[in-house]
Amino acid sequence: MTVLLATTPAMGRPLGVWEQVQASLETWLRPTFSPTSGPTAMAAAREVSQPPMYARASEAVIEILVDDHLNGTGFLVSPGGYAMTAAHVVQSPGRRIEARTQRGRVAAEVVALDLGHDLGLIKLVTADRTPWPTLDLAEAMPPAASQVFLMGTPLYRHKVLFSGMVARDGLTFEYLPEEQRYIRIMHLSGLSPPGTSGGPWMLPNGDVVGVQSGLMHSRGTHVGVAYMAPVEAIRSLLHRAEDARTASLGVAIEELWEQPDHYLRRFPGGTEGVMISQIVPGGPAEDVGLRPEDLITGVDGRRIALRDELLGYIRSRAPGEAIFLTVIHPGELARTVRVRLDWLERRPLP
Repeated sequence: MTVLLATTPAMGRPLGVWEQVQASLETWLRPTFSPTSGPTAMAAAREVSQPPMYARASEAVIEILVDDHLNGTGFLVSPGGYAMTAAHVVQSPGRRIEARTQRGRVAAEVVALDLGHDLGLIKLVTADRTPWPTLDLAEAMPPAASQVFLMGTPLYRHKVLFSGMVARDGLTFEYLPEEQRYIRIMHLSGLSPPGTSGGPWMLPNGDVVGVQSGLMHSRGTHVGVAYMAPVEAIRSLLHRAEDARTASLGVAIEELWEQPDHYLRRFPGGTEGVMISQIVPGGPAEDVGLRPEDLITGVDGRRIALRDELLGYIRSRAPGEAIFLTVIHPGELARTVRVRLDWLERRPLP
């Protein structure tokens, strides 16, 4: 649905991006989950294959150019030209960003980043005031086993539609090694080749449930699991229209039971925790002397066994806050370490 740009009666100024989005709130909040069986489900499946669904997405999906290189995908979320993409597609400062749209190449600028979800909000810069076609946001995340669709630019091919499935309920964390940070995402079962980053994952009715971020791989091979930033994070970034405040410890971690026998034998049986596998240079963990192979067994008096437990707790804190970690290095006594959390969006790029 295309919504005309609204203005305030008194001042005549354009409304902010979130105000524009709120103007179409009634459309957003319509039911979004499709049945999975029966005649209604069959009708919904037929609807997916009809041209209007694909055509609607094609009009709103854009391609992101960085210094003339096709770097990823995005999609328009407001008639005024605001668009969403993946943060890693556009986060390099000082580089020229453009969008390939239905109207040609248009300059763009980064408005805000949420590195904790790998989201970037950009604005198309043009004198053309014609409202842009947009995609609506879904009311909520669909449950596991729901069918979803991704439109992107895989391997420099244009406007390609992929199908996938929500692979689990609830959010989890995955590490982006090149960016040296964790992102909070939803796991999807489906293909997501290079070039699809920043593309919209959609329900069969075309409503957006998330943004494509990364993929799970083993020894360089895609294992069929994609990472998607959730719709709640998209809506939050639109509402703020400013950088997120994501707390970070500056480490990569693995759960203890992932480790080989020679490491496990260095701890008493039944020990639980998360092992530091990588230290981000110049980050909080390095500043207080944490080392690879340190085992974190607790934070602020809470026991830690799972990766999501530690990362979820850190994300619940604010940058600059101090936390206390219980740490054991193999062959050494347990110790308590005070760490002041970093602000991810303010760190220099790796």
